[in-house]
Amino acid sequence: MTTRLISSETTSLLHDEHPNPALEEFADSNEGQGVATPNGASPSTKVDRRLAFQIAAAMYSFSTLGLFNSSIGAILPFLRHHYNLTDLHVSLVFLAGPIGYIIAAQCSDSIHARFGQRGAGASFLEFAVLVSAFWNETASIYRRSKQQSKLTRDHDNINSKAIFRYRATWLCAAYFLTYVGTETATSGWIVSFMLRNRGATPYLAGLSSSGYWAGMAVGRLILGFATDRIGVRRATCLYFICALGIEVLFAVLSSAAVSVALMTLLGFVMGPLFPSGVVVLTRLLPGELHVSAVSFVASLGQVGGAFLPFAIGAVVQGLGIGVFRYAILIQTFLALLVWFAFARLRQTKIPSLTTSNQNQDHGE
Repeated sequence: MTTRLISSETTSLLHDEHPNPALEEFADSNEGQGVATPNGASPSTKVDRRLAFQIAAAMYSFSTLGLFNSSIGAILPFLRHHYNLTDLHVSLVFLAGPIGYIIAAQCSDSIHARFGQRGAGASFLEFAVLVSAFWNETASIYRRSKQQSKLTRDHDNINSKAIFRYRATWLCAAYFLTYVGTETATSGWIVSFMLRNRGATPYLAGLSSSGYWAGMAVGRLILGFATDRIGVRRATCLYFICALGIEVLFAVLSSAAVSVALMTLLGFVMGPLFPSGVVVLTRLLPGELHVSAVSFVASLGQVGGAFLPFAIGAVVQGLGIGVFRYAILIQTFLALLVWFAFARLRQTKIPSLTTSNQNQDHGE
């Protein structure tokens, strides 16, 4: 489980080469109806303000999600102590969270097609903010944007099956499986490790988790600019190498204060790793497959976020909490290997998809 804070790549939406159909309709409807804009602002300015509001609403939603995700590691030692649980038993908490992610991933594309993006919020303040921000993202606009692709005939059939014909989908799923698992295992067990291995105070141990997530938020905000300049594939490899170096230092240095600083740096360099995977995947797949593909790979990521921390709990039960530092090092290295394979892919076309649709049109 991960905090999906929007990186700086998101700001490029304001000047995207490929216009958003929703924004076009919003601007056209304002022009056609002669909608008055405040202070003489043009319709395009109003659209930019609407988009900025949508970005802010999404960031608020992800921040709320982050508060929940980051709390698991902080309360894990207290759950273990209060209920007198073993490391294996308390690690079962990681297996429960992804259930909601998996269910949502299977339903998200159908929800978008039926209700539009304005229906993508369902919790109190988030509901009010997201519905208000995405009110103009109706189902008709969403379906029209999907129909503009040459590959679209049967919406449900294409979006549920065509994504599995691309190697990019499977490699990205494997990448998220390892990366999200590493991220969740790090945040989930760092507090316990600091308390039981580094002799840290509860405050300092909690600070290691907070520093990790704060570093990740800042990294996604700042390193996004560096990623744009270097290139997402090369930059991500560089971030992984830095992460491995930091984890080696974390394994050999026993100071609690230094460990907190290293965790903050680790979060900083790992910040862009999840958005980078989404960026590469969307570049490799046709536009009408993006929602289904991202939902699928994200759900696989949550599976990794459940089982890898649970696996660490099983190992810790047998070998002690000290193996945590080596476990996250190995997991990060595995994620880097998968990234190498994923980043080498180039965009390909699947002729069989179009051919099969044409055959259906002719009743073959």
